[in-house]
Amino acid sequence: MNTLLRDMLKSTPDAPSTLLLNVAEQAVQGWVNAQQNILDLMTEQSEQAVAATKEASGSPTKSLAALNELIQRTAGRAIAAEKDMVEFATNQNKAVSEAIKQKVGAAGTPVVVTATEMMQHAVDALLANQREFLDVAAKLSKTIAAKA
Repeated sequence: MNTLLRDMLKSTPDAPSTLLLNVAEQAVQGWVNAQQNILDLMTEQSEQAVAATKEASGSPTKSLAALNELIQRTAGRAIAAEKDMVEFATNQNKAVSEAIKQKVGAAGTPVVVTATEMMQHAVDALLANQREFLDVAAKLSKTIAAKA
């Protein structure tokens, strides 16, 4: 289906560029990969919860230690999932920006190209701040775990 659509777009002179189709395809693939990573993390979480329950049964000390480990791994997995989504957003931001610049660049409109670059830099800065926040959260989680 995707190949058929591309061929139709190439053969129709007034059709929008296949760049947007490429960006959409990359977006869907990236989203599917990110969702798969999150599902993998959730599966690991469930497996650990079951193992912790079995291990901790009968001993309050073991129960507390197992709960602490479960909480720490949960935090680590949540941070990892967020980092995956930030990476996905970063890649999409770049892909959309490049597609717009290529499409508009051919038309010779430098104002739109400059605006696109400014938007890309602003979103990149926001995503960089999100990465820093997640790094701090990961360090804090490890510090708390070490004190427990």
